[in-house]
Amino acid sequence: MPGSTLLRDNEKIIKFYQEMYKANKLVAAICAAPIVLSKAGILEDKEVTSYPGFDKEINCKTYNNEKAVIVDNNIITAQGPAVAILFGYEIVNYLLQDDTAQNISNAMLVPVLKNNL
Repeated sequence: MPGSTLLRDNEKIIKFYQEMYKANKLVAAICAAPIVLSKAGILEDKEVTSYPGFDKEINCKTYNNEKAVIVDNNIITAQGPAVAILFGYEIVNYLLQDDTAQNISNAMLVPVLKNNL
């Protein structure tokens, strides 16, 4: 994934993620982007997922390719494009921590989607 590898090799981006993590801000990555977070050194004690095949480039406590989206404290990772709605749901849920995410999810029929996977 050219975008993720370019970001991974950009020291300004790495520093940005390190600062966000140290400030306990939400850090989220989907598809191959968890390789950027790994390079930033913020996944060592986390459970993580990513696009299949990138697990060898991710230094983390637990790599889990069975879950579409993983929330581990202030880190959210997701496998790829097909789970973007679920990824977005978890981001809203983390940021608002109320019924808003569930209401949006229901309005978008996400439970129907989950039941048909």
